[in-house]
Amino acid sequence: MGYKKNIYLETTLVDDKLLDEFSINKKLKKSYKIITILFLARIEKEKGIFDTIEACDLLIQQGYSIRLLIAGSGRAEKEVLEKIKNNEYIEFLGYVSGEDKSRTYIESDLYVLPSYTEGMPNSVLEAMAFGLPVIVTPVGGLKDIIKEGVNGYFVQFGDSSMLAETIIKLIDNINLMNQMALYNYNDAQNYYASRVVKRIENIYREVVG
Repeated sequence: MGYKKNIYLETTLVDDKLLDEFSINKKLKKSYKIITILFLARIEKEKGIFDTIEACDLLIQQGYSIRLLIAGSGRAEKEVLEKIKNNEYIEFLGYVSGEDKSRTYIESDLYVLPSYTEGMPNSVLEAMAFGLPVIVTPVGGLKDIIKEGVNGYFVQFGDSSMLAETIIKLIDNINLMNQMALYNYNDAQNYYASRVVKRIENIYREVVG
């Protein structure tokens, strides 16, 4: 098309206002009697929701004290509700936004999204901003922001056993969880809406100018 200037790749972003009530210092001082695992995404098979439930069932069977929060809505919602109706350790929150979303992230200890396909999900960036270690699949843009063993872990989609084993790596090592929490909190500031907008403004000026 005749364009000969630089080409830039930017990212999705995190709403700075979500973090108004969040304190990373409180996060790092938190006691971990029960580990709260968060799945926040569209409630569809392709997002790995059933793999997440099966992995957490395995953890319960092995005697781990966990709680699973499921947040979101979607085509598989009724099937999920039927599957978890007798599981006391699972809480289904439905769609959350604003203060409810912030509270959900703050209450959680780690974030899982064993999705079968992705672009660059906002929920992963938000989870990082709230100091959560993340466990995801190596799909889409996630391969560019997750550093294996540094700020999270990769698992294969459809493998609930691998997901359970990876969660255990973290809940058996609280120091590692806190290291990842601090790393993600600091790293995610690059994805704050205020910073992304400024970068995009500079890109526009260079391209138009």
